[in-house]
Amino acid sequence: MIKHYLKVAFRNLVKYKTQSLVSIIGLAVGFTCFALSVLWIRYEMTYDTFHNGADRIYMVRAHYTDSPGSTSNVTPYPLANYLQEKMPEIEATASTSIYRDMKFRMGDNEQEVVMATADSVFMNFFNIRLLKGTVNFLKENDPLRKSLPESFLAVKRMLWGKK
Repeated sequence: MIKHYLKVAFRNLVKYKTQSLVSIIGLAVGFTCFALSVLWIRYEMTYDTFHNGADRIYMVRAHYTDSPGSTSNVTPYPLANYLQEKMPEIEATASTSIYRDMKFRMGDNEQEVVMATADSVFMNFFNIRLLKGTVNFLKENDPLRKSLPESFLAVKRMLWGKK
């Protein structure tokens, strides 16, 4: 019976060449779109899941009414405090800010950079391994505090050359 079905299918493919070609191309495009959609959805669902407690970490995004289509990932400090006060199920909040087009000038040299800031709780959200020091680097007994001025000098040399 299966042999008969294959024989009829092959005859129809030969008899209706154009329609068969269009159908096969359409099926191939459909399968390709489906596979790419599944890969994209899987990527979005597993993004940053390597952090401890990733299922409990959320990002607040703001949609601004003054500029349609504009979305921001920045969490202002007052908003973080407000959310934690009004919603008891929130365990902790971290504020972030991004400053674009910041200009640093030293002498005649001027560099334009993007600066990102975060509050002290931010490092507790993610299991980021530090190469030197601890996450409490502003405390008196941390060895990184002594080497910070040297690091700033290295960055200065990198940005503006040796002087």
